[in-house]
Amino acid sequence: TVSVPEGTDLGDYQAAIAFTNETISYPARPPQPIHAATVSVEVTREPTVTVQSQSYYSTMVRAGGSHSYEVVVENNGESAVPLNPSVQTEESRYGERTTAERSWFEIDAPNEVAAGDNATVEITVNPPAEADIGRYDAMTDLGLQDPARADGNDYWQQIDLNFQVWQQPDEPFV
Repeated sequence: TVSVPEGTDLGDYQAAIAFTNETISYPARPPQPIHAATVSVEVTREPTVTVQSQSYYSTMVRAGGSHSYEVVVENNGESAVPLNPSVQTEESRYGERTTAERSWFEIDAPNEVAAGDNATVEITVNPPAEADIGRYDAMTDLGLQDPARADGNDYWQQIDLNFQVWQQPDEPFV
């Protein structure tokens, strides 16, 4: 029987249960039981913060135009959660995608998501009129700190933005 005390830190825990006193020794390692069972326990909590919107967006944006994405975040917890979104851009390893400039993005969001409430993050992409046509990738990290999730586990709050920039031709063509 495994019992996890209230207030235990989130994470993975391992233990060995020795059935006899027989051990084996390896160089530079402490003696280990020969007849043992290993027990692993992952301590988790039900998440209190969830992203209610989709995590992947794909669209077309005219050079010199703009397009906005709305992301809804819900906090079912008992305390406010900080919200600090940021855009990350990088070269894609797939196909002919190029790097979007961070200056193309505007984010409108509150500083926190109140307890028991929702917040909307508006991400707007504004490629300049002289932007090269092509496919671009960006990722928005919402910067949320859910107290019920382990540190370093932030994939759940990342929003992928993939868009194609196009330009209106100067003259009609057939």
